[in-house]
Amino acid sequence: MLMDEGDANPYLQQEVLSASPARLRWMLIGRAVELCRFVDQLWASGQRTLGNQWLLRIREILGELLDGVKDAQNPLSAPICDFYLYLLQITLEVEQRQDRKRLNVLAELLAIEA
Repeated sequence: MLMDEGDANPYLQQEVLSASPARLRWMLIGRAVELCRFVDQLWASGQRTLGNQWLLRIREILGELLDGVKDAQNPLSAPICDFYLYLLQITLEVEQRQDRKRLNVLAELLAIEA
C-alpha cells in the first residue's frame, strides 16, 4: 500500500531536500507512475471516489512538472511543455470516462519519461 502523502518519512524528506533538480523531476515522475498503478487498483476494487482523489494528485504532479520546464527563453522547453499538457489532457479523459486502459497508457508514458 502507498504511504499517505502526509506521513513523515525523514529519509525521504532529506532525499528531497538534497536532490538535484533532475533527481526531483525523476522522483515526481516515479511517484506519478506509482499513483497511476494505485488508482487502477482502487478502481478495480470498486473504490472510484478514492481513486479519483489520487488521480487529482497525479494531475498536481504533472502541473508541478510542467511549471518546472516552462522557459520562454529556451526553445527546447516548448515540446516538453506540450508533452506534459498532453499528459494532463489524458488525466482529464481518464477521470471523465473512468478509463483504466487510458490510465495505463498514462502510466506507460510517465515510465518512459522517467
